[in-house]
Amino acid sequence: MDWNIAIVDDLQTDRERLRKDTAKWFEQQKLPVQIRVYGSGSDMLKEFAPGVFQLAFLDIRLDDMTAIQLAEQ
Repeated sequence: MDWNIAIVDDLQTDRERLRKDTAKWFEQQKLPVQIRVYGSGSDMLKEFAPGVFQLAFLDIRLDDMTAIQLAEQ
């Protein structure tokens, strides 16, 4: 099974650090992974469909909404 992971954070440095650390962990576990990175909740929602992601890392406060608002949508 390929893991599909979303990372949503409005700070590029935080997005990149989390992407790098997550990719490294999955590589160490020898698990296939696809990581998609988004700078806003609305960017993620443009590509979202039920069942696409097995895991999502959401920044608590995004520029355009909160993580709770994003999760509800």
